[in-house]
Amino acid sequence: MTLEFDIPRSPPPTREEIAARRAEGEAQRERLRQLNIRFLIFTIVIVLSVLSFVLFVAAPAVGRPEANQDLVFVVTYILPYLFFVIFVVGNRLHIKKVEKPRKALNAALVGLEEIPREEWERLMEEWSQYKELADYCEQIRNMGRSLLKAEQEAIQRWLASRAQQADEAA
Repeated sequence: MTLEFDIPRSPPPTREEIAARRAEGEAQRERLRQLNIRFLIFTIVIVLSVLSFVLFVAAPAVGRPEANQDLVFVVTYILPYLFFVIFVVGNRLHIKKVEKPRKALNAALVGLEEIPREEWERLMEEWSQYKELADYCEQIRNMGRSLLKAEQEAIQRWLASRAQQADEAA
């Protein structure tokens, strides 16, 4: 879903590529919302079926004086653990299948937002000493768009790696 930025080796993405990635992100967000609803329905069905069993089968059976003691043991001691296991497994699956992808998707969509024009101008002045960055920024300007937040982060990583290389060389 995300655009990969290999600054300054690869050209900046076009408006169409960015719009396509945003549309993919919104479609993915809708799929995750539907999956979240399915998890909710699935959880409600499981809880209702276990509660129905307890209320309509186990409780009347345990309430009789001639009830089997093994059944009483199962209902009173094992069912709470069953509820706990259902809760833990359902919660872990929900986190793995819905929450983690949703957080990654939200971060990717935030990265596709453009930075404000004033900050863009300030950064261009700051980065003008690097020919590679100046060329990259000029390509973006020629496309008629502003710098994306993800591009800004990629440029900052590039500057940090370049500074680290300079420190190692010294």
